[in-house]
Amino acid sequence: MVLHCGVMGYPVAHSLSPILHQAAYHELGLDNVVAYDRVEVTPQEGPEFIKKCAQPHSSWSGLSVTMPHKQTLMERMDVLDPLAKVVGALNTIVFSHSAPDDEALTSGFNTDVEGIVEAVRDVMNAEQIADIASDSTGDSGRALILGSGATACSSLAALTQLGYSEISVAARRHYGEQRTSAAAQRMGLTIETHSLTHESDDNSELIGCPEPTSAELVPALREHITSLCSSHSLMISTLPKGVADTWARYLHDAAIAGHIDLTGHYLLDVIYDPWPSPLSDAWRRAGGSLIPGYLMLLFQAVPQVMLMTGQRPSVQPMRQALYQALEERGLEIL
Repeated sequence: MVLHCGVMGYPVAHSLSPILHQAAYHELGLDNVVAYDRVEVTPQEGPEFIKKCAQPHSSWSGLSVTMPHKQTLMERMDVLDPLAKVVGALNTIVFSHSAPDDEALTSGFNTDVEGIVEAVRDVMNAEQIADIASDSTGDSGRALILGSGATACSSLAALTQLGYSEISVAARRHYGEQRTSAAAQRMGLTIETHSLTHESDDNSELIGCPEPTSAELVPALREHITSLCSSHSLMISTLPKGVADTWARYLHDAAIAGHIDLTGHYLLDVIYDPWPSPLSDAWRRAGGSLIPGYLMLLFQAVPQVMLMTGQRPSVQPMRQALYQALEERGLEIL
C-alpha cells in the first residue's frame, strides 16, 4: 500500500512543500512508496479530517500543517512532542498504526523551530551569530519578532537556541493561550512587548493597514517603525502577506531619505511568495541583509520527512528542487 502524506492548510495551493518532499522521496528511493499532495482543509473541517486520517486501514502517514491549523489542532493530538507543547504550536502530524485494524496514534511535532534556526545559520556563520547574540552592550544583541501567532511562538524558541537573550515582540495582541506572552512564560523567557497600533484621541491606527486614515499619524508611525527596526540586529517577520506593507513603505521612504541605515542588521521574512516581499525589498534598500523565508521552508521540511518516513534526507537535492521551483515562479534567489 502506498503511504500518503501531504500539506494541509487553507489556502494551500501556493505551497511548495510537495516539491521539497517529493525531491526527498526520490533521493531516498521512496518514489513508489510514499505520495505527497496538497490538501485544502478549512478550520471547520480540520478536526474531522484528522479523525479520518487516523481511521483503521487509513493510508495516511503524516501531514505538514500550515495556517490556520498550527494551534487549533493541538488538542486533537494523542501525543505532543515536548517542543510543540512548550511552543504552543505544531506543524507536523504523524499517524502511527500499531496494526491495520487499529486507529492510529496521532502525534504532533514542531519542526518550524529547526527551520528558523537553520535558515539563520545558513546565511550567518556560527561565529557571527555568537558575536551578535552575546553582545548585550548595545543593539546588536537584540532580536525583534513581528506578530504573535504560531510562527512567532516558534521564533521565540528558535532565538533562544541561537543564543539571543533580549527578545522583543511587536504585535496587535500579545496575551492569550496561543500568543507569544504565554509561550514566553512556558519557556521561562522575559520579553519586551511593543504595540502595532498608534493610539490617537479618536482612533487606533494599525500599522499593517494599507494607509493611515489620519495624516498626523504618519510621522509617529514612521518613527515607531524605523526605531524598532534599527534597534534590533535580527528581525523575524511572521506577519501574513500584505500585513507588513506599511512597514515596507515607511522603511523604503526612510531609506530613500537617508534616515535609516540597517547595515549589519538581518531580516527573516517567513513569506516566500512573493519574494522578495515588499518588506524584504525595503529592508535591503535600507542596507540590511536578508534571510529568505524559503530557507525556513526548506529546513523545516528535512526533519518532517524523517518523522513521516523514518529516514532523514539530504538537504542538497531538496534545495535544488526548491530553487528550480522558485525560478519557475519568477521569484528571486539570493
